[in-house]
Amino acid sequence: MTSKISPGEGIPGFLHLGILLYDTVAKLRSSDYKMQIAYSSQKYLESPILVTLPSLGLRLTFLNLLSQELQLIEVLNFDMLKFSYNSQPLNEIQFFEAPEEEEVLERPQLQKQVSPPCLKVIYNKIFGPTYPGKLDLTKQTYVLNYPGISFKFEIRLKELLAKLASITDESQVLSKLVNWDVAPDIPCVSLAIFRGKDITSFLASFRETVALRKTSGLASAPSVEKIKVELELGEILVIYSQDEGMKYMESLKLGVSTQQDVVRVLGPPDAYFNKFDSRLLIHKHLKTATAPSERAGSVYKFHNYLRLGIDLLYNLNHNDKVGGVLEKIVLHNGGIAESLDFMQWNRCNWEICWNSSSKTKVDSSMYFHEFGSEFLKEISTVKTDPVMLNRNESEITRDEDLEILHVAENGKLDSNQSLSTTSISSKPSNEFKTWGQSKLYGYDRCIWEVIESNNCVSNVTIY
Repeated sequence: MTSKISPGEGIPGFLHLGILLYDTVAKLRSSDYKMQIAYSSQKYLESPILVTLPSLGLRLTFLNLLSQELQLIEVLNFDMLKFSYNSQPLNEIQFFEAPEEEEVLERPQLQKQVSPPCLKVIYNKIFGPTYPGKLDLTKQTYVLNYPGISFKFEIRLKELLAKLASITDESQVLSKLVNWDVAPDIPCVSLAIFRGKDITSFLASFRETVALRKTSGLASAPSVEKIKVELELGEILVIYSQDEGMKYMESLKLGVSTQQDVVRVLGPPDAYFNKFDSRLLIHKHLKTATAPSERAGSVYKFHNYLRLGIDLLYNLNHNDKVGGVLEKIVLHNGGIAESLDFMQWNRCNWEICWNSSSKTKVDSSMYFHEFGSEFLKEISTVKTDPVMLNRNESEITRDEDLEILHVAENGKLDSNQSLSTTSISSKPSNEFKTWGQSKLYGYDRCIWEVIESNNCVSNVTIY
């Protein structure tokens, strides 16, 4: 099978730039592909998330902001898949039977012969002429750029390197490489698909966005763009985005809105279950509480909106509301690799303040230590110590299609490493053993669950 590539878009029918991390992992899991997830444990929000597919020779880079969209597709190994552009093959993979000197009963195994993309063919026949690329004599590499796609070649012949070292004109360097007759001397070792005119400007923009943690100009999750919460009144504002930048807003209110109201606003849930338990009453705060809802054995229902990163709890015993009344909402950040929510819920883009007149607010792009003291004082007059929570022993299971890898300590995507495998170690990490260790901070009408290792907010419960 041959996979078609589309510069600036991706691999049509399989992976396209802009797809969400949540959707990508779900799609790959459904096809039983093994994945290796790499992230920075110390600077999680400032660093990208890398997903490597060893069986396909691909690496995917996701921007760790908002809905975590795919920004870069890299082919790191041309031995796994055949690629083509405009019906012209980039690499060749052939299987043949090796000749046997003696007769054997068993059929001999097929051997594979791989021909990676050739610089001369790419430049002269497939993509056509372009501006001179970037030569790195130290790393013995040459990067050739086209809008939306970039090829990295390795110069293996010392004689050729010596000739290139004496040339100062970039056009002459390109001419020498394009006219070199021995293709194995200049094999293509990787290609990258991105949005931009060349890989250098793409990486510069990517690093700037990561460093500043910008959110403007980035496409958000389809339909629901953001959840705004005003704690004092227990009001949840669901902001929708439409075509041409148009937006509209729906409102839900704790203690008032019913299941029917929520389904009208958010649509049917992905999953739901009933809870026959009175322990949830520890969060009881609403002044609308009535006697029937406070007795042991009360019945509650959870609605799980996994793709939106939202859970809702309804009290089915409320005596004056048909279908149950909304009592609690949980906003998840399923994009945090060391959280138990990781890829079970999507990342919810939320913003929280005390009331409409508040001057301070927090959002899902912030670490917990970045919450200002003014905001924390506004949502609580009593300071309490956090409660330690470790669900590792009882709840966490390691999904065998997700392998955790180490990345560089600085957590940065280096431009020189972006088209090579050196930025990721091949050794699995034991970091997953600490997953589920978090702290719970209780304030008025909200509980924050904060990952102990990186201080990211895993989820917030509004009640």
